[in-house]
Amino acid sequence: MKIVGFLLVVALGVLAFLEAQPSPGAGGDSNCCQLVQDALQASQRIKSGETRRQLEADFREDGGAQVRDETRYIYRRCRYIRVDVDFKLAPPEDSPADSPDDTVVKVSKPYLAYPTMD
Repeated sequence: MKIVGFLLVVALGVLAFLEAQPSPGAGGDSNCCQLVQDALQASQRIKSGETRRQLEADFREDGGAQVRDETRYIYRRCRYIRVDVDFKLAPPEDSPADSPDDTVVKVSKPYLAYPTMD
């Protein structure tokens, strides 16, 4: 009889715990989920042929050493969300400075990483 009572208490505890958990799409941690959704949408909007200037509306260059034709960007609203972008360089191609007219050739899927410090 004691075992049945114990199992009933455990079952009720598990049921209460499961009911307290937010279901997918029910708004649990809505601020975090919304930020991630916004970052995913922003990264999916990056298209081949887009300029560096357009990309920098939602992303900014990460710190550390970078080269002009392969640049790491972080999402402006969360510095832990990154994308790697390959560019076709605008003239003059031998300039070390980024050009706002460089065009996107390839963009990685977004990923999480600590920002690079200069």
